[in-house]
Amino acid sequence: MSQSRKQVKTTNLNMRIAPQLKAEFVAAAANEDVSAGQALRAFMRRYIAKHRNQGAVDASREDVTDRAT
Repeated sequence: MSQSRKQVKTTNLNMRIAPQLKAEFVAAAANEDVSAGQALRAFMRRYIAKHRNQGAVDASREDVTDRAT
C-alpha cells in the first residue's frame, strides 16, 4: 500500500467475545489471507456504508448484531 493511502491508526477498540468465536474468526480471516484486524476494519467500512443512508448509526446500542446481517 502506498504511503499516501496508508491510514494512521490513532485509537483502539476493545471488546469481550467468547474465546471460541475469536478462534473461529481468526481462522476464517487466515483462510482469506487477511488478519483479524483487517477483516474487522473491512466489515466496519461495509457496515457504515450500508447504514449511512439510514441516518446516523445509534452508537448507544451495545449489541447490533441482529442489524448487521
